[in-house]
Amino acid sequence: MRPLKVFYVGNFDAPHSTENHVRSALEHNGHRVVQHLERPENWAPAAAHLEQAHAEWGIDIALWTSTSGYAPRGTFEQQQQYLVTADRLGIPTVGYHLDVWWGLKREHEVREKPFFRQSVLCTADGGHQEEWWRQGVQHYWFPPGIVDYEARVGTYREEYASDVCFVGQGHGYGHKESSHRFLLVDHLRDWAAAHPEWRVRFWPGDGKPRIDGVQLRDLYASSKVVVGDSCMVPHFKRYWSDRIPNVTGRGAFLLHPEVGGLRDQHPDLVTWRAGDWEELDVAIAIALEADEDRLATARACMADTLENHTYEVRMTQLVTLLTQKGLL
Repeated sequence: MRPLKVFYVGNFDAPHSTENHVRSALEHNGHRVVQHLERPENWAPAAAHLEQAHAEWGIDIALWTSTSGYAPRGTFEQQQQYLVTADRLGIPTVGYHLDVWWGLKREHEVREKPFFRQSVLCTADGGHQEEWWRQGVQHYWFPPGIVDYEARVGTYREEYASDVCFVGQGHGYGHKESSHRFLLVDHLRDWAAAHPEWRVRFWPGDGKPRIDGVQLRDLYASSKVVVGDSCMVPHFKRYWSDRIPNVTGRGAFLLHPEVGGLRDQHPDLVTWRAGDWEELDVAIAIALEADEDRLATARACMADTLENHTYEVRMTQLVTLLTQKGLL
């Protein structure tokens, strides 16, 4: 298929944002991306920029990632005008996001925000398809991935060294509905106190800046066992955070709570039943005692992630979806 011209609304300030990873993957796949840069000092409504870009380049897709907390996203009217303009120009609109809404306090946004009224919406939440369709949202499940240039094994650094580590917010985690996170962090702290022979570390620590880029690769290369978590609201299935490809794609060994559909996507991943702390303790002990098996599992998970769970793969899947739906 010919290279596409993609207009992209999102937050490109943060170098490790979904928007920058998706943009890089699209460009890696040979497509051209026109970024809509919303800046307080040089702000232009997305609708006007889209119309200008279409006149100049002939835009094929209008892509939108609505980053939480990103202030200059425009008013409801400006967002709606963006969608109206795209429709008038005959440009399919695509929302792409890694978050989950159903089951959280913010699920009312699905009924209220223009973001959910695009031609196609792709999110990492594949467990609420009936709810999506019931609201008239043309939703498709796109599990999270890792951008190709981040999928590298880092360098061991003593300042990051640990036997067991947890990377992410602990009690500062924003989704209070997911009590599993707080119970997990407390359990790991208790486990560390009961096993002083093992070095257990928590990164970055509540309220501290997240770790990304080379530092994150080196952290994972310096950790034997990474214990993961996602938004674990009861009965969630087919949803997990990008922590899984971000860890496995960097060659680290990950333990993750079981979620419906997870092993179908990541067959080599080692899981435990969420909330079964004894099973988690056994999994940690086995991983720490069996170096060769642990490293072999990490290599298998990394190979699978590189083949099936990069953003380059996801963007190929997105183009295929839009083609099959007759939008390209």
